[in-house]
Amino acid sequence: PLAFADCLGGLMSVIAQNIVLTITAADGVTINSLATIFPKTEIIPQKQYSIAVGDLFGEEERDILVDITIPRVPGELVDQPLLTSHVKYINVIEECSCQDELVTLINRTVADSSLGDISIKVDQERNRIRTAAAMEEAQRLG
Repeated sequence: PLAFADCLGGLMSVIAQNIVLTITAADGVTINSLATIFPKTEIIPQKQYSIAVGDLFGEEERDILVDITIPRVPGELVDQPLLTSHVKYINVIEECSCQDELVTLINRTVADSSLGDISIKVDQERNRIRTAAAMEEAQRLG
């Protein structure tokens, strides 16, 4: 029982507070939508959004699905930037303010080549969001 309580306590401990994620589209990239339950603010239409994620508990994950349109390219392109994600938060464990930045890159291939592997996690999230939207629409229609 004590080991279970310690484990549960660790899972329920807040590790980050006041998380704010800012997502910015690279040149030529358009953000079509952000699928999230968290409050979001459009800073620059279809280019930059801020999302108030709130607090994060130990072992917890938060998913935000970003639907984008990318420009055509004439040929192969390595490491094309798509999005820059900037996160600010309070690290509860180390008792300090933190920030980090990540650039999402993609390798572009010629038009008739394989689309590559499909991410099962992204597909699950997309289906979850579509299902929730369909249920909301069904409720609205009665």
